[in-house]
Amino acid sequence: MHNSGHSQKDTAKAIEKDKSVVSRELQGNCDRRNGQYRHELTQRKYEHRQKNKPKRRRFNDDVKAFVDEYIKLDYSPEQVSGRAKQGSTIQI
Repeated sequence: MHNSGHSQKDTAKAIEKDKSVVSRELQGNCDRRNGQYRHELTQRKYEHRQKNKPKRRRFNDDVKAFVDEYIKLDYSPEQVSGRAKQGSTIQI
């Protein structure tokens, strides 16, 4: 609707959403080069954001063993967290 000349207010009324929702959608998903809103581009942007979103990490047995070893070596929880972020392995 936006590309065919309708206002954001008219679009919002037609899809029964607030006009601020339409505004955010257009700002975030319009083509930056020509300002056109295309649903294919919007879908690709959405899929890219989902693919690159940080995933939830689980505290499994391997992570527990890693933490336990560093705690036994008298590392603080902050130091253990820092080592885990670096991908360190225990060197004894």
